[in-house]
Amino acid sequence: MDIHNLAGFAAGLITILSYFYYLRDTRRGAMKPNQATWLIWALTNWVFLLSYLASGARATAIMPAVFAVGALVMLGASLRHGHRGAGWLEGACLAGTILGLFIWWW
Repeated sequence: MDIHNLAGFAAGLITILSYFYYLRDTRRGAMKPNQATWLIWALTNWVFLLSYLASGARATAIMPAVFAVGALVMLGASLRHGHRGAGWLEGACLAGTILGLFIWWW
């Protein structure tokens, strides 16, 4: 394993730990994640991962995979323990994300 793969693996482990602690604090009620924010991050991170894989990247796809799965897990946690209200800013960002994904796909 070369230094780049090792660094990517280490970064993935650190990121997994950060999601673990954030999820723990969310379940305890110390954090209130915003559902719209985590939906945006889940959508964009999954597109990021899929585009990485489509380009042929395998060994370096650990970080996009961790971000995609972590955002999906946090989206699920936010549905149960998170902030349910979305203001105009969250709505505008979600609309922009959906529009951007559509333009990217097209």
